[in-house]
Amino acid sequence: MKIYTYASLKDYFEKEFNVDEQLATIQELNNFLAQRKPEAAAVLSCSRYAVRDSFVDNDFVLSKEDNIHIMPPSSGG
Repeated sequence: MKIYTYASLKDYFEKEFNVDEQLATIQELNNFLAQRKPEAAAVLSCSRYAVRDSFVDNDFVLSKEDNIHIMPPSSGG
């Protein structure tokens, strides 16, 4: 899986990186990333995940070929 991060998540992760672990759902991916970078757990827990050009829920089933975009909440004008 290829992961793309945006905004404040780039403070914790590279802008683009691969995850080779077998992760079945978005929730498993979220847990994996939070364990990898505990300091990012709060941001990850309120981020939106997009796969195949659509936002998805935590129970979305992943494929190893997926490109996953993780977007944290944003604010500003």
